[in-house]
Amino acid sequence: MALSGARVLLKPHLSTPLRSTHPAVVAAAYAAAEEMGATHVSIGDAWNADAYQLAEAAGYRSRIPNFDDIWVDLGSDDVTPVEGFLNRGEVYLPETAMMADLVVSLGKLRTDGHYEVSGAITNLFGLLPQGVYGRPEGMHPLGTAAAAAELVRVFRRSFAIVDGIVGVDS
Repeated sequence: MALSGARVLLKPHLSTPLRSTHPAVVAAAYAAAEEMGATHVSIGDAWNADAYQLAEAAGYRSRIPNFDDIWVDLGSDDVTPVEGFLNRGEVYLPETAMMADLVVSLGKLRTDGHYEVSGAITNLFGLLPQGVYGRPEGMHPLGTAAAAAELVRVFRRSFAIVDGIVGVDS
């Protein structure tokens, strides 16, 4: 897969350091995208209001060159309306994600109360801006497995890598 001239967004799972995508996985994905010719590689998340602090606690700043320059707070990014999302009329998604030539979901292998096992597809829920949808405790803002599948439909130009270095039980 050649990424010559591409804009790539890496979307890690961010939580506590043990539950976040391992920094070695994020760093390897970043290096691979650059080696494959991507002209702009960014790393971002929208699900947690304190995503930058979570990324720092997970060790991303120390493992990824120029992390501060490539980090995108997707939660405060401009949004783009997407029509026909699960019959809701429209849903708003971060412009950086919508403009990316490739979105790479860097999910964490873990159990999940909603889906039994969670990986890279449910990690795409982290593209939904918390500032727009809030974060109801214990439930993704749009709710169902159908919403996860719909995010895959919207982000057709996506690729998934699941961090299995240390699996966790949520």
